[in-house]
Amino acid sequence: MNRRIETMPFNMFTTDNGASVPLLGGEVTSDLRPTMMGNAGQASLIYLLDGATVIGSSQAAENGAWHVAPEDDLRPGQHRLFATNGKAFTQPIEFMVEAAPALRLADLLVEESASLLDDVASATPFASLVLEEADMRLESQHGVEQSIAPLPVVDEEVWYTL
Repeated sequence: MNRRIETMPFNMFTTDNGASVPLLGGEVTSDLRPTMMGNAGQASLIYLLDGATVIGSSQAAENGAWHVAPEDDLRPGQHRLFATNGKAFTQPIEFMVEAAPALRLADLLVEESASLLDDVASATPFASLVLEEADMRLESQHGVEQSIAPLPVVDEEVWYTL
């Protein structure tokens, strides 16, 4: 006897730059908690699975609409998500989660240097911090400047030393 598996309609969404956009199969996302939405029976309990592991659950509204996201961040790598109410299943959607881009050390160094220099400038009321594209310096009210020497590094980026 062949049993037919009932399927539920659904959509998978991810947040990209603050906006909710569809996540289609085979795509790559950095969203660690993409949301799956669909329609099922009124007040159905919906389970979200990654392979055979339940990773989230939610209850459908009175009109049957439901949305569910992973309770914990997904790890970087391949995922195969689907939802079920125990009677019907969504089609699985496969996608890749990529690790969030690492902050470039040069960016962090410039941020930290600027923060440190702001502290120095605020502790020295007669000095102000001047940041220009290729130059950082402290400028005093008396016209005396203290340059902060740029130190070239790989990829033509500039790191600043105190």
